[in-house]
Amino acid sequence: MSHSKLLNLLNLSTLPSDLPKLLEEPITLLKGADEKDYQILQKNGLKKIKDLIEIKNLEKIRQDIDMITLEKLVTTARIIKSLSQEEPLGKKVVIAGLDAAGKTTIIRTILEPLTYKPGNEKPTPGVDNKQLDLFGFDVNIWDLGGQAIFRSEYTEKDPERHFGFTNLFIYVIDIQAPKRFKEAFEYLKRIVAIFKHLEEEPYCLILIHKSDPDYNQKDIKKRTSEIIEEAKKILSGFNLSFHNTSIYDRGSLFLAFSRGIRELSLVKQLLIGILTTFLEKIKATYLGLYNKTGICLAETMAIDELLKNFTINVILGEELGIFPAEASKLILSLKDGTFCIIERIDLERERFYLAWKGGENPEALIGPPLIEEIKPWITNFLV
Repeated sequence: MSHSKLLNLLNLSTLPSDLPKLLEEPITLLKGADEKDYQILQKNGLKKIKDLIEIKNLEKIRQDIDMITLEKLVTTARIIKSLSQEEPLGKKVVIAGLDAAGKTTIIRTILEPLTYKPGNEKPTPGVDNKQLDLFGFDVNIWDLGGQAIFRSEYTEKDPERHFGFTNLFIYVIDIQAPKRFKEAFEYLKRIVAIFKHLEEEPYCLILIHKSDPDYNQKDIKKRTSEIIEEAKKILSGFNLSFHNTSIYDRGSLFLAFSRGIRELSLVKQLLIGILTTFLEKIKATYLGLYNKTGICLAETMAIDELLKNFTINVILGEELGIFPAEASKLILSLKDGTFCIIERIDLERERFYLAWKGGENPEALIGPPLIEEIKPWITNFLV
């Protein structure tokens, strides 16, 4: 998030040159709450902006103040802290695995969804760096070539450079190469040992790749269980998730990558709170917010795979005119009487999609687009 965007969240006309001093200012400097809310927070010892960053009695406070209001104030405090630090706001994502596991293909499928066609990729020579902009800050992707000579260089010669300050760690295992599982686990052990030595605790995303739809499903199920069991032992103590992925199911790649990339967001909890509030308002069972490349920025806890895949296919098919410019919503009517709805919003430089599912409130289908109500939050935090 830029300094100009931060100013929109504060009761100030200009930002001070010494940004860290903002953390010492009273919480009333933050926009988004009324006098009663500020009084409740102050009674609980939260008088300065810095006090909001680590709240000890969160559950007690939540009983007296609206959750979204609280999350907004806390998020703004965290953003101030991040902008105050000397290190850049960019987030580091490390993608590792053995050679031929499919790492580069995965990255290009996600970063170039409309133009890239998988082919015979050449092995990555060393480190390939990619950048993308998400949540208002740079995401730096380190694609580590998986050949043995490079693996030794990463883990032995310069481990601090390659694995230090990692925010998200993605490890790719080729499920169609069971003879290399042992080698893949050994490499993972070496990387985890480095993380522990450097006292790094990145979120870990394990992609069980090449789980292709036409591959033997019994083998996929058996090998997936084996991979999960062993990886959990190696990554004990880390936050992690597992995903079966395939280039022949692009949705699986976007869903997995979205799960990891959301862990980098300073505003994730705020967005989830907003979506949950609207979910209850329209009696929906799922709400998800996506960007123009198909990455899910936030979603409610009740996951709906059908709607998520429908949404990703619509977004990736935009160049085909699937979502006409004149339309405000796309509605998929299901046999059980429920509906899947996708809404699109174009801002000055960005495009977002809101996907939701419901059936108890048909008025929401013909009413004004729900995403218009969420637009101010998107503008403040994501653009």
